[in-house]
Amino acid sequence: MATAEAIGSATNYNGSICRNYVDYQVWLAPGLDVATIEAGLTQRGIDRVTMLPASCADPFMEYVCSTSFPRVEATNVPSNFNVRFACKSTCQAAVTGCSGLLTAAGKADQVPNCDVPIPGTTQFLPQGVFFQPDGECNVVKPLNGGNPPGGGTGGGNNHNNQTMTCVAPFIADTMEGPGGTTTNEQYCKMGCCLPCPAQYSLYRTGALETGFKITNTMRAVSMVLSFILMISYLFLPDKRSHPRGMLIFASVATCAWCSALILNLHLHTVWNSAWFARKKSSEIFFYPMAAMIFPAFLVHVATFIHIARISAQAGVDSETVSRSTLSAGAAAMISHRRHVMMAIRIQWRAAVMAIFAILSVMFYWLFYFLQLSKIKPETLLPHIAEFMTCLMKPGATHDGCVEGMAPHCLRTD
Repeated sequence: MATAEAIGSATNYNGSICRNYVDYQVWLAPGLDVATIEAGLTQRGIDRVTMLPASCADPFMEYVCSTSFPRVEATNVPSNFNVRFACKSTCQAAVTGCSGLLTAAGKADQVPNCDVPIPGTTQFLPQGVFFQPDGECNVVKPLNGGNPPGGGTGGGNNHNNQTMTCVAPFIADTMEGPGGTTTNEQYCKMGCCLPCPAQYSLYRTGALETGFKITNTMRAVSMVLSFILMISYLFLPDKRSHPRGMLIFASVATCAWCSALILNLHLHTVWNSAWFARKKSSEIFFYPMAAMIFPAFLVHVATFIHIARISAQAGVDSETVSRSTLSAGAAAMISHRRHVMMAIRIQWRAAVMAIFAILSVMFYWLFYFLQLSKIKPETLLPHIAEFMTCLMKPGATHDGCVEGMAPHCLRTD
């Protein structure tokens, strides 16, 4: 686009926001200078763009710098020059990379519109200037790897050995540098990493630690009680026969479980393999256990009912004298209570064990099959992006942003 010197002016760029994108003479509309333009960009929050993933930050900075500072090209005519305005392809790249994140962060108004005049051009031309086709536009690319505005080190680069400031709970990526090197491609972006274990960051502060303390306390109590039980079997007088079948079953089950844990640890640590997780470990573990526990519980209930019924029949004759001196209702109540208490005295230990067994299996079964089914990488990743953009908002807190993740994570309450 040919522009006379009277319409605007050409000047050297002397700003800071686009210093790593602009190395050419820029065109300024009448009444504007570089400082005024960059003050407007800062007011719109351009300094926070570098907190976004590089897939958004890089194309968005190219869009901002190419639209804010058109390129001046000299001509053979004195006092005349050509002005190259922003490319439509640059605008479209910014939309593709940033529309989802900006919308999630409540900044949908910052998403570029590539079908309207370039921002600011309607001030000097009635119809404005539209985004230009490739080959006839201002192509802007990072000069130094795309360092961010204001001298920071975000935007996926930390080449100048400057201190990286990351929003909590993120920490600086000490391995980030030229060529895309990073500590971990999955958990690190733009010079910041999610600390390990990553799951802790998706819950309220201290929530998982509290849960683990509770379960560890329960394990410690169980260990002490198991130790007391073992000492009892070893040293107390042998007044009753040992439940040998139960001991053998418990020993075999414990050995099998410990062997599975050891094998899983070996595969995970030595071979970096999650074979148990990939092969439906929950089904392999819970279905056989349920096949043993549930029938045993039903059999125990049937046994309890049978004992009560037999006790009631056996006590009919012995209670004839008592019934002759009592009313029919009182005698029936005494008889029923006596039979129930007799059944409880006989079966209470087995009943408690069966109830605890089925409650334990049901609790863990429901947890693994109902709660864990919520975690799917393909559905969780978009919400993690929303969580990250929430943390970037001014005044945002970690616990406040976690509330938005709650429906997509395992419950801790």
